[in-house]
Amino acid sequence: MTVADLDDLHRWLAEPHVAEWWDEADEIFDAVLHPGDPQIPGPPVSPWVFDVDGRPAGFIQWYRVERDEYFPLDIPVETVGIDLSIGELDLVGIGIGRRVLPAFIAEVVLPAVPACTEIWIDPDLTNQRARRAYAAAGFVDTGTDLPDPDHPEGGRRLMRQPAPSARLRSVAVYCASSPGFDPIYADAARALGTEIGRRGLNLVYGGGHVGLMGVVADAALAAGGTVTGVITRYLWDREVGHDNLTELLVVDSMHDRKLAMSDRADGFIALPGGLGTMEELFEVVTWTQLGLHQKPVALLDVARFFQPLLAFLDGGVTAGFIRPEHRALVMVDDHPAGVLEQLARWVPRPSAKWRGADQR
Repeated sequence: MTVADLDDLHRWLAEPHVAEWWDEADEIFDAVLHPGDPQIPGPPVSPWVFDVDGRPAGFIQWYRVERDEYFPLDIPVETVGIDLSIGELDLVGIGIGRRVLPAFIAEVVLPAVPACTEIWIDPDLTNQRARRAYAAAGFVDTGTDLPDPDHPEGGRRLMRQPAPSARLRSVAVYCASSPGFDPIYADAARALGTEIGRRGLNLVYGGGHVGLMGVVADAALAAGGTVTGVITRYLWDREVGHDNLTELLVVDSMHDRKLAMSDRADGFIALPGGLGTMEELFEVVTWTQLGLHQKPVALLDVARFFQPLLAFLDGGVTAGFIRPEHRALVMVDDHPAGVLEQLARWVPRPSAKWRGADQR
């Protein structure tokens, strides 16, 4: 925390309406100032102040969950718990689920605990409003009730979500069946495949052995990774398929091919390519926008190849055809490690409940 953060926290804790509601404010602030001090009760905390209308309105803190009287159950390694404190009990409509919690996870939790596997939160059983807000942030109600040693007459409900980094186990790469004129494109495909394999991720791609497709697949295999290829019968019969993959699916149509790739991937990366690559890219972005799936999409911008496309998207925002939050769904980086890190850090936003994969 910065000095300014501490000043904000101290000022917020001193507000009368907060002090009346939160009777342990001084202990919390002491724990922030002196983390790990045996004289300070409770575990060290790492609070993050958020404000509404320019004034501190509450804070969130994370901690490592350990089996104890509060969590008497088996706990996955590197599980992080979140506590959220709001100074005004009737403070609603400020985007706790859609804005504050996702930002806290992305900006605070994941940088602090890169190996985080799960994130837990445990609202009071009677606090339906909090449970709805946490559900909007992607937390799933487990149906597991927890004791509340501080208030034996009450209880808590465990809600959880996998950490964004734990969601990324398989990556689909869209790219060309030709190598392009400049060798830099094949070099980038090779570097991306190597990085995917090095990280132990599964590569999902179009199943070909030619062009950038063959380069990225061979590189991932050489780096010890697994590779799933999805190709149509039409293309397989014309001997453009890769016959040395971990898994090869031969499907009937291009639509079946895209569905199978999407279902097997946790995120998507586009390398430079032609019309087919662009079509695949915009389809999965649209599916994320509509809530048909909750998966990140990014571009590996080799030699500024995608800059005209990004300018086109920005122009769509300026003209009022693309919302800024939808433009932000297309992430970009010029390095394989960077683009994979962006996918891993991405936090899905909630979408309408009626939508799902069966709507594709």
